[in-house]
Amino acid sequence: MVQVSLENYIKKIQNMDPAYKWPLEHIDKKKTKRQEIHEKFPYVVTYRGHYGVGSLLDDLQDWCRDKFGDRDGECSWHGCERDWDKWHRESGLEDILMKALDEEHKNHPKPDEKDKKAMKKWRDEDNARDIIGKHFDMIKTRTDAPEDHSHEGTWTTHFVMKTGYDYGYEDFCFENGEDAFYFKLMNDEEAERRS
Repeated sequence: MVQVSLENYIKKIQNMDPAYKWPLEHIDKKKTKRQEIHEKFPYVVTYRGHYGVGSLLDDLQDWCRDKFGDRDGECSWHGCERDWDKWHRESGLEDILMKALDEEHKNHPKPDEKDKKAMKKWRDEDNARDIIGKHFDMIKTRTDAPEDHSHEGTWTTHFVMKTGYDYGYEDFCFENGEDAFYFKLMNDEEAERRS
């Protein structure tokens, strides 16, 4: 993963065979949305990389949340660390899920949760993915679950475009230049290391 120019990527794809131009679908609508976000959050750092559990793009979002508070904008209840984790733990559902996963992994003890790669591998083993999927389907039926909401913050992200399965460009957008500079300063080396 490296900081990149999305514009250079778009120019390259425009000159390719039509079969490879799929990332450019709806590009005008995406550009309009991106411009709207950049008007409110004018200091932008764009990275290309992997997203999903244990990925750098998700880790960078967690880093921003720790340093700058909640991300600005709409928040799905299951994506909100503050509401989701607390509710999942206090409702007893986390214990139910962990018990089901422990039963599935009798011969494979749970790794330290801070080791995200090991946790991802552990969760993907055997039938764990199915267990987790059924668990979250069951949660959708719970009437006591937190609801979608929004936060006011000094930063946000915008997933710009997909470049492959679980890969793409993401803008990290900040209200003030100092936060953007600090973010880039602290994370460029990590991004280079993971590329």
